[in-house]
Amino acid sequence: ADAGAAGMQVGPFELIEPLGRGGMGSVWRARYADGRLKRDVAVKLPAATGDATALAMLRERFDRERDFLAQLEHPNIARLYDAGVSDSGQPFLAMEYVAGRVINEHCDAEQLNVKARLRLFLQVLDAVAHAHQQLVLHRDLKAGNVLVDEHGQARLLDFGVARLLPRVDGGAAPSELTERAGAAFTLGHAAPEQLTHSALSTATDVYALGVMLYHLLTGLSPYQPARDTRGALEDAVLLATPEAASSRLFDPGALEARQTNAAGLCKELRGDLDVVLGKALKKNPAERYASAAALADDLRRHLAQQPIAARGDSWWYQTRLFVARNRVTVIGAGLASAALLVSTGTAVMQSRVSSQSAARAIKESARANAAQKFFVGLLSNADPEKNQQAGAADRQIADRALATAEREFADSPETLALVLKQLGEIYYRLGSRQSHLEVQKRRVALLAQLPGTPVDDVVESHMALGKALGKSERIDERAVAAARLIAAHELAMSLHASEPLVVQTLSEVADQYVAESKYEDADRYAALALARAQASLRSPHPTLAWVYEQKGITASRLGHFDEARESFRKAMAIDSTGQGRGKVDQLNGQAHLANLDYLTGNYMASKNEALMAIAFARQNLGELDGTLTPMRIRAVLASERAGELDAAWALVTELMGTDLASTDAVRSGRAYFVKGVVALSRNDFAVAAEAFGVAEPRLQADPRGLRSLMAQQAILALKTGQSNGVYERLEPVLNGIRRETGTRSEEFSKVATPAAVALARTQRLDRARSLFAEACEWPRATLNMKHPNRVRCEANIVLASSELTASQQRTALTSLLRDLTQGRDDRVALAAALSAAIRGLDRQSGSPNFAANFSYLD
Repeated sequence: ADAGAAGMQVGPFELIEPLGRGGMGSVWRARYADGRLKRDVAVKLPAATGDATALAMLRERFDRERDFLAQLEHPNIARLYDAGVSDSGQPFLAMEYVAGRVINEHCDAEQLNVKARLRLFLQVLDAVAHAHQQLVLHRDLKAGNVLVDEHGQARLLDFGVARLLPRVDGGAAPSELTERAGAAFTLGHAAPEQLTHSALSTATDVYALGVMLYHLLTGLSPYQPARDTRGALEDAVLLATPEAASSRLFDPGALEARQTNAAGLCKELRGDLDVVLGKALKKNPAERYASAAALADDLRRHLAQQPIAARGDSWWYQTRLFVARNRVTVIGAGLASAALLVSTGTAVMQSRVSSQSAARAIKESARANAAQKFFVGLLSNADPEKNQQAGAADRQIADRALATAEREFADSPETLALVLKQLGEIYYRLGSRQSHLEVQKRRVALLAQLPGTPVDDVVESHMALGKALGKSERIDERAVAAARLIAAHELAMSLHASEPLVVQTLSEVADQYVAESKYEDADRYAALALARAQASLRSPHPTLAWVYEQKGITASRLGHFDEARESFRKAMAIDSTGQGRGKVDQLNGQAHLANLDYLTGNYMASKNEALMAIAFARQNLGELDGTLTPMRIRAVLASERAGELDAAWALVTELMGTDLASTDAVRSGRAYFVKGVVALSRNDFAVAAEAFGVAEPRLQADPRGLRSLMAQQAILALKTGQSNGVYERLEPVLNGIRRETGTRSEEFSKVATPAAVALARTQRLDRARSLFAEACEWPRATLNMKHPNRVRCEANIVLASSELTASQQRTALTSLLRDLTQGRDDRVALAAALSAAIRGLDRQSGSPNFAANFSYLD
């Protein structure tokens, strides 16, 4: 029975008219009864029933839908405005009211052609991908649950039968994660596993999306059962292979609604779209697209006339698509036959203006033909975005590709510039910093010699060079990186480059200032980039994701951790739509969250996030060689800080073998530094000293890494009772940090702490107290009282105080220990060090004794 009536008040809303009814309830157009907002809403009510058990189940379903909708923030998902129970006990959900038509009806009424229908369907895929990112499985995707408003924006509705997916850590989420499929689905869109009561996954939603897309493109169901019965349809879903869309007999009305004829629609569907639909509708979930985002990726490739992932990457297939993408150029130059031999397509770009340039293009096509398989296959294999096994051997392949390109395209600078751009990206992803830099230098010089180069290409090359300089192994090259990036931004402004590129140049300046520890400058440029992006770019947009991420980085460095976390989440939300950045950049987003949790003292969470990022990379990108080094380091050090010393040592062995063996001096130096830190925490002093000794000469090109190493060497000396000379070795380091960043920085605090302990142990108490106070400036300005680094600095000030008795120190340290351990789920090493300091004070009375054993708090 209907639980609502026109004029009835439900919570703060007055019902106006029914929008739809079903067995489980009704949806009403409503508005706020007090008139405070003129906005219409859609109020969803469960069906009225006298059965207490049935009502309880309906209320539970409404509660579940409320919880799901509350975590879904996406422009293509109807928003949740309110939820609750009315005075009469009536549960309700108030959602965004979408004045629109069901997606199929909209497409037919507007007579959208196949490409327009695909572009609209991509909005649906982005919405589902976002839900999957939030671990929500819809389970009832169908055209009736997608409305299109007057602006052509799709809205996904009705999460009433949704379920949570398993968490990424493999644990069980609430709400019966291993639930088998029941009757809560629409038969015509149900996947085989729903009919057989098997486990569900994101591939279940992909199947329903495949059914929806099949109907959207053809006007037909994928199945044609001989009998119009439920049993016959179930048999078809379970047993029949859907007929290829291009081979169906189309209704004349459907053809008219798609502005085509039967031959034209068959031609559009034949090939890629048949393959995409076939993969989405596979009986075995493992054979379908793994996610809505993967399905969206292939549709975008098809629209861009690029090879889809679901098909083989044969040379002929890629070549045919190249010709389709460049039809005007190819035909205009009379080079169709030559272009078929050149899937890279770079040589034929010379054919634009005259018979002379056409002749030159033919000559270059002959050259490119000889190297075609080399570049297409080899560069693809060397690129970790395309090949999960890309590694050291592929750097050698890329090196050979560079030499071949320089030789083969010496008289075709436009072609060479394109190859250099691709090679630069590959070197960057492989972590080959100096090779990346040399390629960018060569590319900038080459483009400078080419009149008529597109503005964005010129600006992008200068920006790429600035970025590469910032990651150089040479100090003098890193020193000019910020200036080069600022110049790239000014060039973008003066040449009126595209808006995303202008925004990106600002963001890259911010990123370089972060690398130089100039956080205030970084935050200023990040804020400029974000303001410009929000004003000029519509979400989702990959550049907007970049800018949110950069703002998160600068915020975290300034201690604005909540702002940083929110910015990172926004960047990852854009990426989850499938219209954001690539897999490498998604990996970086996960890495930033791991780093943020480390900064905020959530070491176990940081370790787990780092390990998940590594697993993500292995699954989607391969090892990425040096690019994964920071995440391996983060996993190890987070485990060490959490007090899991045996586990941290095991991770050194398990994760860091390639880093320790790397021929890149800085990379291997950092790996040996990490090995030494873990050994030091385990009191394996000989191993720590050896590791630090190997790291020191290798970190000469990494000033910040060298400073961190010197601080750890000082701690090693303090732990082994060698306090003399420690402060003197650290004093010039501290003075350098003071000049560069001031005393209110994390780096200063880390180096100042062992230096101050050394001063206390050598009876220079006034200087020790002063330095402890300086070391505490950053933690006090940035960290809460439970953070280990804040607790450590406060404890050192207590221990160094000349005004507190031993009893008062003991009381203060006990309070700090309680703050540190309350609510923590790890065995943070500092807790043991504080306990030892308290036991030492138990043996003292009156004024504390500043002897040579002044506590070093690990």
